[in-house]
Amino acid sequence: MRVTILILATLTISTIVQDDEVLIQQLAEKIKENFEQLSQLDIRLQTIKQAKLNQIAVLQSAISDQKGECYKREQDVEAKQTEIDLANDYINWMIFNWESNNDRISLLSNNVCEKNNNFLYEFKSARVLLRLIAYQRAKLQDQLSKSLTQVNENRISELQWIVNAYKEYRKMNMLQIKQEDFELSGTIEQLIELLNQMKKEIQEDVVNGLNGQVQIGVTLSEFKFRIENENDIFNRQIELQDDLITHFQNQLISVYDRVDKCQSRLKEIEYTLLVAEEDLRYDQKLVDEHRLILQEEIELFDGMMKYTQSVIIEEHAKGNNVDSKNEQSGQIFNFDSKLGTHRKQQRWKVSNAQTSSEEEVNDAHQQKIQFHYLIFYLINNI
Repeated sequence: MRVTILILATLTISTIVQDDEVLIQQLAEKIKENFEQLSQLDIRLQTIKQAKLNQIAVLQSAISDQKGECYKREQDVEAKQTEIDLANDYINWMIFNWESNNDRISLLSNNVCEKNNNFLYEFKSARVLLRLIAYQRAKLQDQLSKSLTQVNENRISELQWIVNAYKEYRKMNMLQIKQEDFELSGTIEQLIELLNQMKKEIQEDVVNGLNGQVQIGVTLSEFKFRIENENDIFNRQIELQDDLITHFQNQLISVYDRVDKCQSRLKEIEYTLLVAEEDLRYDQKLVDEHRLILQEEIELFDGMMKYTQSVIIEEHAKGNNVDSKNEQSGQIFNFDSKLGTHRKQQRWKVSNAQTSSEEEVNDAHQQKIQFHYLIFYLINNI
């Protein structure tokens, strides 16, 4: 565009040689105006740039704060998840102990049941021995009342069976009484005393067995009560922990929602920062382009002004020769620019017959008007 304008200006100025200080002054004013615009352009750029930089700094600080907030929200998620995990671990521990207690109760109940069965068997054996002892003792007492001192072989054999059964009974019940060697020889009184001793020991063992069974039953009942009470506590705690976990899970959902919102807000701020940075680059680009245009205009107007001045000086040196221009029948000027296409055509027809000085003055004046128009166009349309 600049080259085209210079060519047009050169062609026009080369055909019009007039001393016009007004045109030179207008070009100088245009150059001054462009310099002022350059100065104002830098001032406006600094103002806009500082405002955008302040905005970017605020956004960067907001991003930092938002990241910190999002980190706290993520920590809240981890803390809440830890609470849920701990509650689940506590429930699992209580369930394990609850099942362990039930196994212990079952095991002890089986042991007690076995002991009861053993005791019943021992008790039956004791009753049989006591009846046999009572029977043999009655026979011996009857024989003693008849003043019979000898014991027949059949009686000795029966007594021997009782003694052997008694020894097995004592061994089976692990009695702590010292076992003696039972001699079936001697008087009837001695045999009766032996039977009385066996009877006494068996009766004492039965009583002790009964007391033991009672104690075992009481102990088992107390143990079962304590364990069942503990299991009831476990059951209640498990229900409470289940409710607490449900509450924690609802809180966790809310915390996750806050994390999502925080991340969305962070993305919005980051996007706003990108837009602000892009705006700053765009503003800088526009200013640079505007500065380049103003500088090109300054160079153009300065070149036109210098060229006009040189032409005027040259024509003053040659003198005013207007006769050579009277033969021209007309001129057409076309003007194009980046802002659009401006086409203007003017025709001036001068009769070759007019030779008076008045017509020459008018012709020179018309050419001066044309030159004015060109300069005004260049100044106002660049």
